[in-house]
Amino acid sequence: MRSHLEAVYRQTGKMPQTLADIPGVPSELTYLWQWFCDLDLARGGNGFGMNPLSYTELHAWSELHRIHLEPWEVEAIRRWDAVRIRVANEK
Repeated sequence: MRSHLEAVYRQTGKMPQTLADIPGVPSELTYLWQWFCDLDLARGGNGFGMNPLSYTELHAWSELHRIHLEPWEVEAIRRWDAVRIRVANEK
């Protein structure tokens, strides 16, 4: 949704009100949001929708990228993931 609204803004030069109302990711968490987006692109599905990111997938991703995920980072990613799945299912 955000990507679509940003595209509208770039094309028209007029910011949609909905975009103005969407809070951004704090700059301190940008790296974590980028990690989540990377994981989201590699997620699997089961024919009925997307699968939640598992601890196994998080571990494999972190090993592959040689990144040590702190427990709070795992929790943040899993919370974003739950919202991602909920929003996708509402469509």
